[in-house]
Amino acid sequence: MPVVRGLLRLPMAALRVLRSFLCRMLPAPGAAPCAYLDPRSGAQYPLEPPRWCAQTAEGPVPLMLTPLQGLTRHQIDRSERSIWRYAAAFPLACAHPISLGEGCTPLLARRVASGTLVHFKCEWFNPTCSFKDRGTSVMLSLLRQQGVREVLEDSSGNGGASVAAYAAAGGLVATIMVSVTVHGPPWYLINPCSRTAVPQMSVVVSHVSHHAI
Repeated sequence: MPVVRGLLRLPMAALRVLRSFLCRMLPAPGAAPCAYLDPRSGAQYPLEPPRWCAQTAEGPVPLMLTPLQGLTRHQIDRSERSIWRYAAAFPLACAHPISLGEGCTPLLARRVASGTLVHFKCEWFNPTCSFKDRGTSVMLSLLRQQGVREVLEDSSGNGGASVAAYAAAGGLVATIMVSVTVHGPPWYLINPCSRTAVPQMSVVVSHVSHHAI
């Protein structure tokens, strides 16, 4: 078979990339497609078109996702050094994710004064120094793939910094609502993403009071 003979001639690195791609794109056998889920009624809605709520007699109800299948060890893309090495477990395949190399942070084992062995997951090695970069990368990547171009985020600091940075990296317009008390590192990251570092992305920062949030 010509195709098989051609595959056998590929270098091992190319075969690993091909296997990773197939594991990412092909659903697990018997896996039901992911859908939006109304946790109150159990009603489900397809992921297209994108929606954030279900309209009910009591008003809008935020939606969740139906349980996902997870992934096997062989579905992990070990050639990818970011959260996207686990893309096979995400609700949608994404051809062009917004990634800044989030994830893969060090796990250090240290003994504390009592002698207990403690493992420290050093999440400050993420691009905006927060574990929230993991979720932000997946969320904004899938929203952009669905045609969303503007996002709104209310934050006490780290979340807004993460969304501002990833929105700027992905060419999205983000409005970040923060408390008037936000200062320090989160604000120093939000502010440059809006006015100085990536001005062409038009990231807007709005100061609002605690009561408005």
